[in-house]
Amino acid sequence: MLPFKRLLISPIAVIAIGCGPSPATHSPTAAGPRISPPVPVAGLDAACRDGVAGVSTGWSHSCALCKTGEVACWGTNFLGNLGVPMPTERPTPALLAGLKDVREVAAGSYHTCARLASGRATCWGANNDGQLGDDTEATRLHPVMVSDLADAQQIDVGLGPGHSCAVVKSGKVRCWGVNFNSQLGDGTMTNHAAPVDVDIIDDATQVSTGAYHTCALRKSGKVACWGGKHGRQDRMLSPVPREVGELGDATQIAAGGEHTCALRSTGTVVCWGNNGAGQLGDGTWNDHDAPIEVRGLRDVTAISSASNHTCAVLRDRTVRCWGANEHGQLGDGTTDPSNVPVVVPGLRDVAALATGHRTSCALSTAGQVLCWGELDRREETPPH
Repeated sequence: MLPFKRLLISPIAVIAIGCGPSPATHSPTAAGPRISPPVPVAGLDAACRDGVAGVSTGWSHSCALCKTGEVACWGTNFLGNLGVPMPTERPTPALLAGLKDVREVAAGSYHTCARLASGRATCWGANNDGQLGDDTEATRLHPVMVSDLADAQQIDVGLGPGHSCAVVKSGKVRCWGVNFNSQLGDGTMTNHAAPVDVDIIDDATQVSTGAYHTCALRKSGKVACWGGKHGRQDRMLSPVPREVGELGDATQIAAGGEHTCALRSTGTVVCWGNNGAGQLGDGTWNDHDAPIEVRGLRDVTAISSASNHTCAVLRDRTVRCWGANEHGQLGDGTTDPSNVPVVVPGLRDVAALATGHRTSCALSTAGQVLCWGELDRREETPPH
């Protein structure tokens, strides 16, 4: 959910967004979703008049970080994740009243969080499991401060039942929210409505949250993960962080629903975990407990994972995607899954990339945000 949940061009940069309606759409089958090739996000220029600095997509809503430090959200408002009364829908981006000095935004399934210039964080939306971090379980239609969190350097919110994490200046990772799969990494399965320290980790440079697990990139280039369904051979929960295989040269990580990918210093990508939709990109449909290289992918500069698919930006500023494609999120004009990377046709000059559950998006070098995938948001409840 990474540079920008899901795009990252640096350890603390994530971009992801959804698209507005476009006439350039088609239906591949009578019963299939209406999908679109890459098109500009309708109304985003009007909301962020000075330009967009970053974006994040959740289950079926998106929020953009404007260069002014304000935030504009749009899409489906399941439980207040847009920051407005339920069940209001926003087909085009609109600014959240009173929210300023934001440096990063992260959208999840039912809630959204933002990192402020002060190093504090604020969240809004569903809070039944404490995922807003304000030490309550009350749903909030407007941003509230996360308790006991300072010096945050990067945040992320998972596309799952509801947990959030932050890397703080000391290198520690702090998480809050649902914990039934030990995704908070504190050695328990107890939910926490305020941030708790993840055990062991004190040298993190990036955190990435999956649906039921969390991973951290360490200064050494090693990756540690905790929680459920993230590729352990014994298939058991990891209540505390465990290092992933022999991976020691990662420069970026991207946790998806039940899989994770890492960009290596060589420009190649490895993935591990569930592979039923081809989201590991190795040419098979078989799960892999240890990292396996994505087939035919070289010169990668950034990666982003969503529920069951992943996309990559290459050095030539083109994009490749692989995995699930029922919403057209791979951008190849079909709704067929692919277990190897496919080119997103017509997409050039990409500066940053992001993925969401129904859409994938790119920021061009000219500052334009383009998205592809499903444009009409059918009712589809996020995971519990």
